[in-house]
Amino acid sequence: MKKRRFFSLAILFFSFSTFAKNVSNGVVNFRIARENERIIRLNGDWEFYKDQTFSKLANSHLKVDFIQVPKSWTRISNELKESPFGCGTYRVLISGLLPNTEYGIFSRSNPSLAARIFANGNEVASYGIFSRREVNYKPIQRPLLATFFSNENGLIELVIQVANFDQQAGGILSPIMFGLAPDIDNLYKASVLLLAAIIGMLLFILFVIFWVWIFDKSHVQELYLSIFLLALFFRLAMGQFNVLAILAGDMNYDLQMKLQNLILLSFGLFSLAYNTDENFKTLHPRIDKAISFTAFSLATFLLCLPTKLLPYIISISLLVSALFFFYSFWRMIAALKTKNNHIAIYAFFYIITFSGIFLDEFFDGPHKNMLFNFTEVSVVILIWSIVIYFALSLEFLARDYLRQKSALSEQYTSYRKFVPSELTHILGKETFGEINLDDHAEIDSTIMVIRFSVVPPKEMQISLREQFETIAFYSSKILEVLENSGGTVLYASGIVMTVLFRKNTKTAISTALEIQGLLQVMNSRRAQDYYPCIDFAIAVHFGNILLGIIGEEQRIDCTTISPNIELANNICKLGYHEKISVTISEAAANNLDETQIKMLRPLGKIKFRETDRPINLYGLHSSHETENSETIEAPRIITQHEADKFIDVYN
Repeated sequence: MKKRRFFSLAILFFSFSTFAKNVSNGVVNFRIARENERIIRLNGDWEFYKDQTFSKLANSHLKVDFIQVPKSWTRISNELKESPFGCGTYRVLISGLLPNTEYGIFSRSNPSLAARIFANGNEVASYGIFSRREVNYKPIQRPLLATFFSNENGLIELVIQVANFDQQAGGILSPIMFGLAPDIDNLYKASVLLLAAIIGMLLFILFVIFWVWIFDKSHVQELYLSIFLLALFFRLAMGQFNVLAILAGDMNYDLQMKLQNLILLSFGLFSLAYNTDENFKTLHPRIDKAISFTAFSLATFLLCLPTKLLPYIISISLLVSALFFFYSFWRMIAALKTKNNHIAIYAFFYIITFSGIFLDEFFDGPHKNMLFNFTEVSVVILIWSIVIYFALSLEFLARDYLRQKSALSEQYTSYRKFVPSELTHILGKETFGEINLDDHAEIDSTIMVIRFSVVPPKEMQISLREQFETIAFYSSKILEVLENSGGTVLYASGIVMTVLFRKNTKTAISTALEIQGLLQVMNSRRAQDYYPCIDFAIAVHFGNILLGIIGEEQRIDCTTISPNIELANNICKLGYHEKISVTISEAAANNLDETQIKMLRPLGKIKFRETDRPINLYGLHSSHETENSETIEAPRIITQHEADKFIDVYN
């Protein structure tokens, strides 16, 4: 019983404006019609004069006709259909008013595209340029708002003359609200604020989604969605309730229609988004590709058509949108079956939006006397759906980020500690328990810096999660080599590692060769399987560093300070920039034996900020390359000019 009552109330609510007829034979009594309402709808039978103007109404020979308002004047008369183009005059007599009191009318869209409004013989408002001929006629689309006074007898003769040479329906197409001027003004302001709030929320969501794509180019669906939301913004802002025209004055009708018709791109954009579903491609590659290409091409073609063809554009686009609407249902079901929730949700976004648009077209006109229409309701639902979806996505991304970061941190922590016996020896202590805060010592050590960045497969985008997974995978392999070679990781940020080898430069060079070979093999294998790889560079330098104990009494840590560490880091940056796998400084090369010196290739003398004079740099080939050196090109010589430009940028 409760369900039946609910559906009855819902049907009554949405159909009230359709069945409520306050005007009968061109007359309405405001006191009787309003009952307990402060505002009434001037729905009903108005006097109508086709192809006549206000100045001709005094002619007693004119035949009085009656026509339903709101509705197009296009009718079947004597087996001939009247043209939707031309002009006409509507008249209604409103009685039961307070004498000499200000009243007003409001409609979400102006009657037709050009109108003049008269009250008791005086013109009170006009929109566009009214003319009986198309050559002098100028269309405009914006809300109707006018105020006027009743006469001493409490009567108002309201006359509206309209012209239409653009749309497939002419006349008063939206209901007109009538009431006291303050009530009408409040209704107008409430309508503007409501739509402005919806548009504001839509713009905010649009920019957020666009910046998601800017941050991570692999989220190409977000780019499509942001373009769709922009088109939806123009449809709301440029629609019959033309908010932008209210704020910026009269806007060119052709431009307004062009911007409003951007919504035609919607099924083309969503077809491209659907085409990113790899699971569906494997099932129906030809169907998906054909529909995607056809939908996007047709949408672009319709958008480029002249505004004069607008009626045909709307008819075609609605038909295509309806077909794509049902196709979206199918794609949503297919995506759910293949567990591609991302595509299923985007299909749901399309279905929500166009449900409102189709309901607006189905209930063309009468429902628009409310403070909202179905498109606006669907946009509000769409906004909340997007907010919930991205909130859950960001929560998942944050958890995944923290999990990956925690995993990397645990790996690095296990390699950041000196062997206690070595640390006590460096600091001159007998036992590890004697080490205190501020203990420090200067030592000569070989410094290795490893820098790398993730490279996606050719012509593919990768997500932030895949980048973290790639970094973690390569880092774990590098750390295994460093552990076996006795290297001590001082610093690791995910893409940069700083390692100490004490005085043993030979071991550092051997380790650099091993890491170089390992990374090259890993890159080769992963590239064949279209997995992300890395670009990398390794630098080896020798110099003096200051090692000290920092932290708190209950939790001490070890750190190093030295310009040599900064120099090693800048050498690595230069090598990374110049695509050199391993770069050796002059100080490190001086500690090598003849066998390893043969593996070096001069790169030139470079002056860094940390050095007083230019220092020699060398490139290093792997042992495999050295054995076949006749087929290997030596690293090109870096000029001082190139190095200066690079150092200016990075220093």
